Amino acid sequence: MLKNVQNMHRENELHETITCLFGKVENNVELERKEKFDILVSEWMGYFLLQEAMLKSVIYARDNYLKENGMLFPNAVFLYVSGADNQSKILLFVIIA
Repeated sequence: MLKNVQNMHRENELHETITCLFGKVENNVELERKEKFDILVSEWMGYFLLQEAMLKSVIYARDNYLKENGMLFPNAVFLYVSGADNQSKILLFVIIA
């Protein structure tokens, strides 16, 4: 995702306005700055919203680097789970929206 964003903002001549950083936010030395960000975009969900366990990092970034009225994307997720029993098989349906 980062490479696509970097390409898009370079092609649209926004490379001096938009800052893109890669890595775990708690360990990123480049973030040692006094100004906070207007928007944070993070690919934190992982598989089924659980696998990568990045929620702590997102909360850390929000609390330390996001301006008071800033925006965080994605800012909502929904997990729908439904089970079904077919006497011989148990089926589980998962939809993430």
